[in-house]
Amino acid sequence: MVTDRDMWAEAHFGKAKLGDKRRTQRLVRLARQFAAVPGGTITGVFPDWAEMKAAYRLLDGDEVSHGSVCAGSFEQVSRRAGTVRQACI
Repeated sequence: MVTDRDMWAEAHFGKAKLGDKRRTQRLVRLARQFAAVPGGTITGVFPDWAEMKAAYRLLDGDEVSHGSVCAGSFEQVSRRAGTVRQACI
């Protein structure tokens, strides 16, 4: 069953260019888990040691930058804002 959180995570992070499709898939999973615990810390969101280590490894990798993680989300927000703006005109 696909949830709103799943759709949000995929829409905002599913097109991130992180050099490997598996990194992007992991980023989507991380986003989905963080969305379930807004304001949580990595250790609070991922109580399982292996999941926590994977999150740190992804976010600390040279291939993953703030810009590469946020680009898709910025694009999604901009697209939706443009749609809303057009609807208001």
